[in-house]
Amino acid sequence: MKRLLAGLILVCSAVPARAVFLGGVDQSFGKRDYKGTDVYAGVNLGGFSITPEYRRWSDQDSNGGFNEAQARVGYDMRWFGAGVTAGGTARHEQYSNAFGGADFAFTISPMGDTSVRRIGGSGRAAAPTGKGLARVDFGAGVMATHHKQEADASLGIGAASLNQTDLNAFVGGSFLDILVSARYSKSRYSVDLKNNAVPVPQYEPIAGHLFYNGAGYPDQTVLLSAEFGMLPLVAPFVNFARTSYMEQLAGFKPGDTRAYTAGVRVGLDMLSLQASYQRLSVTGGDDTNYTSIGAGLRF
Repeated sequence: MKRLLAGLILVCSAVPARAVFLGGVDQSFGKRDYKGTDVYAGVNLGGFSITPEYRRWSDQDSNGGFNEAQARVGYDMRWFGAGVTAGGTARHEQYSNAFGGADFAFTISPMGDTSVRRIGGSGRAAAPTGKGLARVDFGAGVMATHHKQEADASLGIGAASLNQTDLNAFVGGSFLDILVSARYSKSRYSVDLKNNAVPVPQYEPIAGHLFYNGAGYPDQTVLLSAEFGMLPLVAPFVNFARTSYMEQLAGFKPGDTRAYTAGVRVGLDMLSLQASYQRLSVTGGDDTNYTSIGAGLRF
């Protein structure tokens, strides 16, 4: 996995000078000494983009932490864009996963240009933006994940595997530099979780959450976002995500989570900065707090 990530970065460094490069680091913090790290680098060449990414999370119980590498390859035109993503989580604490998927998006706008993202869409690079008063983006995607847990008699852990398929759809719009979006995700599983032993979800990113460690296997998520870009250089933003989770063996069912996030993005010619605060409310549990800071370069 490390060789794959290094190779992708090498490819990015070898493209022509007219390409647009981007890269950055996001760091999040939370309860029980939680730390989440996201390092990304990428290149845009016309409508083509490739973005390798490394993620890691750890807390006081993770015995060193979980490491994931992934890459997204995308191609975006003025009115349409598509991308594919693949990656995996290295084996740790008897757990590992591999995943792959695809996404597509459409733009309705008076005019088109190049930008770093669609409103509410996937990916960090090579996406069009509208000019004028209004713009609407919409699209969908699918991601398949194979979870694997290896047996360890000393820990009383049995072997198990599970296939998870996440389906999502989004719509986003802008009006006078106010960006709003809504995303819905639904997860399907290869077995009935209530009647089968499955791997503990050690690595389970969920849209709108600042943590990667799995609270459980998600059922569905609704994410609502707004960003206010009318101020010079500074763009405040807010998100709300509500997630329900699947019932598992012995009637175990994690409580629904509600993530309330507020933050600010600062954009200069080459440098971008971001900071956010998240309040996580769990049905039947305690509220917890997460914070995140990040910095990126674009040239």
